[in-house]
Amino acid sequence: MRFIFSFLLVTSLFGCTSLESPQEKEVAVSELPLYKISKEKESFLDKVDLLRYPDEIQLDLAAFDISLPDLQAYCIKKDSAEREAGLITAMASGFYNHLSEGNSDYWGGILYDMESYVSIVKRLKSEHHQTFMDIGSGNGEKIYAALCLGFQKGFGLEYAPELVEISKNFLAPYTADSTIKIQLGDALQIEGGYYAQADFLYMYSPIKSHETMAVLYERVMKNMKNGAILLEVRFVYAKEIKERTKLNFPAFSGVFAIEKINNQFYYLQFDQTGIYGRILLKPIENQQTTN
Repeated sequence: MRFIFSFLLVTSLFGCTSLESPQEKEVAVSELPLYKISKEKESFLDKVDLLRYPDEIQLDLAAFDISLPDLQAYCIKKDSAEREAGLITAMASGFYNHLSEGNSDYWGGILYDMESYVSIVKRLKSEHHQTFMDIGSGNGEKIYAALCLGFQKGFGLEYAPELVEISKNFLAPYTADSTIKIQLGDALQIEGGYYAQADFLYMYSPIKSHETMAVLYERVMKNMKNGAILLEVRFVYAKEIKERTKLNFPAFSGVFAIEKINNQFYYLQFDQTGIYGRILLKPIENQQTTN
């Protein structure tokens, strides 16, 4: 099943509590040698007409021998969410995200706006975010996009064997040296420690049931490491996660991000310039006692 869910931007949620960035930082992933794109290829990518269909652009990229590392180096050097998103979408257009549903509880495929995705991740990413994880990674396009945004390593968890193979083929230059690792598995069954590998985790609500998504969300929360961010684009189960965790999640639907700091959770307020507020998710009982 396929659906389109518009990206909503979190601009203000209740009051704003300022908080400094987490003091407890993990050792950063060693930076990989910088891949340099040739001036000829850079000039070519500067001039690509993005108003055409992605598969048409992809043919031009292939004809000019633009590789995944070429485009990654180009995107890291540039700063245009629109151009980066258009080129990434074109590069991945031959590796489809379509399949028949093997598990009716999970979405079989998702349509999303790559430009919004790129723009939002840019606003939330900080220097200490080096490792990216996509929970429900599909064809691997968003993991590749994360590398184009400056992440050093990527993890993908996908339940559908067809999509695992598609993503491994698409990302072969990166899976070969383990820059990206694609894991076949069920997000509800995989060992909880799996989620502690990343300092930036991403979901697009891969499970249909709101109650089951709340179970998954809580599981990721418990296992993500301090300093990590969890970005959920289709956050439509605020009621269910609030009931499950007993934390004061706001009644909100859309793009939602939390950060784990000293084993407490803060939801993030952000705008075009980045994060401007962190709001503590307090236990509901304590909040009631205070009031």
